Amino acid sequence: MRGKEVDLGLLVLRIAVGGSLIYYGCQKMFGLFAGHGFPQTIQMYAKMGFPPLFGTLSIFAEFFGSLGLITGTLTRVAALGVSVNMAVATWVVLKKPDIIANIFKYVLMTDAQTLNYPLLLCLGALAILLTGAGRFSIDAKLFGKRAPKKG
Repeated sequence: MRGKEVDLGLLVLRIAVGGSLIYYGCQKMFGLFAGHGFPQTIQMYAKMGFPPLFGTLSIFAEFFGSLGLITGTLTRVAALGVSVNMAVATWVVLKKPDIIANIFKYVLMTDAQTLNYPLLLCLGALAILLTGAGRFSIDAKLFGKRAPKKG
């Protein structure tokens, strides 16, 4: 059985990861916060070589995944989408133009934030995927374990 401290820590982690990501999800989904909006984001992904389906999944993972993490709704599904999306974002940062040079540049040099941001979001979402949402979530209210019936 988990203590309240662990569940509170999971709540903080969910809000941190989801809260960081929702800003970018709103940019891509609706064009808020000086974003480009859905159609232009799909075009941007296409220029990077991603098919429209993957661009759509990425936008949905950032927007709906962040909402799921913040509220603790379908948390493991949301965390899976966010972790895969951020793993791809990390890979995109590393792959251009030379992965070895980029590892040196982004990990050991001053541009670490370019790599660290998607990597930390990926790992945070992965931790949530492995642990679940905790008791301070909508999932716990909807799907929480019921006490066994007596009698």
